[in-house]
Amino acid sequence: MADHREQIDELLERADDLDHGTAQLALAEEAVALADAHRDEDYGYTARLELVSAGVFSGRTDLAMIAFSWVIAKHDADPQRFDGERLLWMYKWILDGVADYPNIPKAEIEKLFADMKARFEADGSTLHAYWGIRRNVAMFCGDRGAALDANEKLQATDRDHLSNCHACVQDESVEYYTFVGDDAAAVDAARPIFKGKLTCGEVPERTFAGVQLPLLRLGKPADALAHFKAGYRKINFNPKFLRHKAMYLTSLTLTDNLDRAMKLLDRHLPECLDVSSAYWQYEFLLAARVLCERLTEKGETGLPVRIPDKLAALKGQPVTVAALAAWLDGELARLAKSFDDRNGNTHFADRVAGFRELFQYAQPCRVK
Repeated sequence: MADHREQIDELLERADDLDHGTAQLALAEEAVALADAHRDEDYGYTARLELVSAGVFSGRTDLAMIAFSWVIAKHDADPQRFDGERLLWMYKWILDGVADYPNIPKAEIEKLFADMKARFEADGSTLHAYWGIRRNVAMFCGDRGAALDANEKLQATDRDHLSNCHACVQDESVEYYTFVGDDAAAVDAARPIFKGKLTCGEVPERTFAGVQLPLLRLGKPADALAHFKAGYRKINFNPKFLRHKAMYLTSLTLTDNLDRAMKLLDRHLPECLDVSSAYWQYEFLLAARVLCERLTEKGETGLPVRIPDKLAALKGQPVTVAALAAWLDGELARLAKSFDDRNGNTHFADRVAGFRELFQYAQPCRVK
C-alpha cells in the first residue's frame, strides 16, 4: 500500500507545483486513477479533492463536478473518516459553474442551491457567499429580477468565513454593474483592483477583460485597449479564461484592430471547440460572429484562420468570412436554444439576434 500512496503523493506534489492547465489536471487524474486501481478510498478522497481544484481552475468544471459528487457522498456517509473542511468552499466553485451546462436541468440546480444553503447554515454561515453565487447564476441566465433580488440580499448580509475573497467579490461587482447597464459604476468598482489594492489568483486577470464593454460603451476605447495589453498575456494559455478572451475579441473588433482580432480567433478557436463549458463556447462563438460581421462591413471576404479538425463542416473548402459566419449562426442558434429551453426565457437567443447593436460603440483606436 505504501508504494502506491508514495506515488500518489508525488503526483499531487508535482501537480501543485504547476500552473493551472491541462498538465496539472492530467496529474490529478492520474493520482485518482492510481488510488482507484488499489481500491484506496482514503487516498481516492484526497486525490479527488485536488482534482476538483485542478478541474475548476483549468477549465474542466465537468470533471470537477464528478469528483465533487464522489467526495461529498463519501463525507456524508462517514464524516469522521472523510474530512469535510474543504467541501463547503468547493461547493461554491461547483455551483458557480453548474449552470454553464444546459444539460443540467433547472430543478437540479435549485436542489444544489437548497443543499448548499442547508450546509452553510449548519456551519453557521451568514449566507454572504450563497447570495453572491445566486446573483452570478441569475446574471448568467439573464434573469434581471433574480439578480437584483440576490444583489439586495448580498449587500444586506455580513461577510463571514465562507465569503469569497475581497478581490473576487469586487470583481463580481464589476460584472453585476455591467449586467444592469451601469457602466460608470462597473469602472469605478474596478479601480481598487487596478490600483493593486485587491488581488487574488484570478484577479485582476478577470477584471481587465470585464471592463472592456463598459469602457467601450463609455467612449473610452484607449482605456479598454490598455487593459487588453495588461491582461490578455496573463490568460493566454489557460482555457479557464475563454469567456474573457471572447471579451477581448469583441473589444479588438469594435476598435478595428481586426488583424489582432483574427490572430486571437485563430489562436483560440481550437480551444473553444475543445472546452467543456457550453457557456464559454457560446461567448467565444458570439464574439467571433461579431468579428465576421465587422469584416463583412469592411468588404473583407477571406479569413486567414486555420480550421480545426473538429470543425468538419468547413474543412476542404476556402475559408471565407461568409462560410464561417454561416457556421457560427447555426452553432449559436443551437447553443442559445439549449440554454433558453433550460432557463425558461429567451436571453441567449436575444443576445444572438441583437449582436449588431454592439456596433454603435465601435470606435477605431489602435493597440499601442
